[in-house]
Amino acid sequence: MLRELGRNVYAIIGNKGGANCGFVITNEGVVVIDTTLFPSKAREVLENIHIITSEPVIYVFNTHYHGEHIFGNEVFNAPVIASTKTLEILRSVADSYVKEYVDKDKDLAPLLKDVHIILPSVTFNKKKTFTFSNKRLTFVHTGGHTPDSSYVFIEPDNVVFSGDTISAGLHPQICKDSNIEDWRRAILSIRKIYPEHIVPGHGYVCGVEETDAMLNYFLTLKDIMKEIEQESDVDKISHLEGISEISNRGFPELFVSNLKVLFYLKYGKKSIEHA
Repeated sequence: MLRELGRNVYAIIGNKGGANCGFVITNEGVVVIDTTLFPSKAREVLENIHIITSEPVIYVFNTHYHGEHIFGNEVFNAPVIASTKTLEILRSVADSYVKEYVDKDKDLAPLLKDVHIILPSVTFNKKKTFTFSNKRLTFVHTGGHTPDSSYVFIEPDNVVFSGDTISAGLHPQICKDSNIEDWRRAILSIRKIYPEHIVPGHGYVCGVEETDAMLNYFLTLKDIMKEIEQESDVDKISHLEGISEISNRGFPELFVSNLKVLFYLKYGKKSIEHA
């Protein structure tokens, strides 16, 4: 679903909680934000851009390294902006990364067979700003969901594309390389901006109220973790207090997964699979 959030700022909302992406039309060209899991979907995004404007795509921005945000990069034939950490991670996994996705789900093989990982060529450590005559885009590296997680703030439209720092109405995915304290600080950084619209990595377009919902989510998980520790068994969670507070979120299967990741990360277990 295509939605205009500001003048020439567009979000494309993924079906059934799939990854969101979007684009900004500047006076110098188009900046695409995340590129979906499949090149076929990325080509649909490009078609949408061509319907709206004849301006070329001049940059692609990746919020983090996960495949549903980067596998469509090559479709746009433009330099990729990302944090230095994103480049570092992708350099370390590029040769086998697509295969990891196919190994987890063989049905993805025909959809990912032609994917080539496009590495970022424009990088930043903490923050980088691009100023055009009609737009100002500030890219911010925060870490949290992943070590390389970043967001972009678009002015004067007051829109944030948050990547997976925010998952609106859905359980976020806590990964083996997540850092919850960094994640909380990233959410607070976005809340401080007080954007009119937040385009989350997954879920519906929301406002700043979703930052509070995300912070409360992590507090609830923290409380439940204490109960798990008292039970001494991560699987005894079906009747714990606090579950009802977050049970209405989509992707409920991630709830148990998130608790297990937090539990095993805390106690140094080695059995959590790569996100």
